[in-house]
Amino acid sequence: MSGTFQKIQEATEFLKQSFDNFVPDVGLVLGSGMGGYIDSCLGKVPGIPFVDIPHFPVSDVSGHAGLIYCGNTQGNPSCRLIISGGRPHYYEGFSPEQVVLPVCTMINSGAKIIILTCAVGAINPEFKPGNLVVISDHCSFFGPNPLRGPNDEKIGIRFPDMTEVYHPELRNLALDCLGQCGLPVLCGNLCILSGPSYETPFEISMLKKLGVDLVGMSTVLEAIAAVHMKVPVLALALVTNMAAGIEGPLDHGEVTQTAAENSDIFARVMNAILAGIPAELLKN
Repeated sequence: MSGTFQKIQEATEFLKQSFDNFVPDVGLVLGSGMGGYIDSCLGKVPGIPFVDIPHFPVSDVSGHAGLIYCGNTQGNPSCRLIISGGRPHYYEGFSPEQVVLPVCTMINSGAKIIILTCAVGAINPEFKPGNLVVISDHCSFFGPNPLRGPNDEKIGIRFPDMTEVYHPELRNLALDCLGQCGLPVLCGNLCILSGPSYETPFEISMLKKLGVDLVGMSTVLEAIAAVHMKVPVLALALVTNMAAGIEGPLDHGEVTQTAAENSDIFARVMNAILAGIPAELLKN
């Protein structure tokens, strides 16, 4: 990540000035079609477009507005939140370092916890469209790692341990919140592929034999970058479709539609998670 630290610093300084020296506790990245949560969480607050932030990549994918918001959560006024409404993706032509820049900037701005959300396809037949699933672990089958290249010790160590990418206490909190909201209590692993084409039925069959529960095109790179910066990570996936070959043809419109249809459920669960974050994790 040589040269990345300066970009993170410049982006952080811009946001600091734009948000009147706001220091967040939690960074939240909203996946495809989940941007509607911002109003219910923060109220009507203005966002800063990615295009205005130094070095930020600008996504052109439907369902990813590309705005940064800051504010206190309405359900937990003591929790100061920075939200990325949408994210850049590797499949858009961005480098892994560009993909993780927003998350790294959130952490550098003060976020002590990162919550990642994403829309995914389900391989595990126990998971159905509309389900929210807490990510327990991940694998990547397309190679590029955001830490590739010369390491900058100001960001993190050369060889960060990935034994527990997704923080156990935050995972258990999210699972409890699913139960409290009357939803199926689901936990599973995520495999990321490069996209933008959806996987073939044969690829999905292979992943199923390997024990993969969910498949997507985001989140893993950001999780690696956050662990590199020694910040606890929670990831929550919304199942928007069954993976290729399990049901019918796949379409991105189905992804954003399913996300919109489950926005109220997502908001209830996320509000419960933000309200229940242990105070000690916000002091690190």
